[in-house]
Amino acid sequence: MSFILYPFVRKVMTIGLLSLFWFGFGSCSHQEEGDAVKMSVDSFSQNYFNWKFQQAMPYVTHSSHQWLYYAASQVEQADVDRLRSMVRGAECQIVDVEENPEDSTAISHVEVNGFLCMDTVGKAAHLVDKATYELKLRFQNGKWLVDLEGLPKRVK
Repeated sequence: MSFILYPFVRKVMTIGLLSLFWFGFGSCSHQEEGDAVKMSVDSFSQNYFNWKFQQAMPYVTHSSHQWLYYAASQVEQADVDRLRSMVRGAECQIVDVEENPEDSTAISHVEVNGFLCMDTVGKAAHLVDKATYELKLRFQNGKWLVDLEGLPKRVK
């Protein structure tokens, strides 16, 4: 009798272990994808809101580059002086990320604290204590990238 049960038990344990690994790795993959979105949002936000537009380039889609070039072209010397006089740079915190796997897009909300805001062409940037921005992302070439359709706008 033990000879008959042993192969059966071995098969059940093998199937159980394989299932455990399958589901375990599947959840890790999903976690890694969520982490990749957050990493792109965080890297873009830290660079963009600290006016490091060139360093923000790798985290945006190709079509978004024009908006970073535009933002850089609007910087005046008074803005640079004010930015340099700040004790700390902008601090960014991801509020949430909503992924839409059907069309490989995501939307993230980022809270930004203590940053110089350039929101009116021809006027000097002004200090903002706290604001929340919505960023759209697109999965392209194996990476999550911020997809700008203009300069990032505050959520009302």
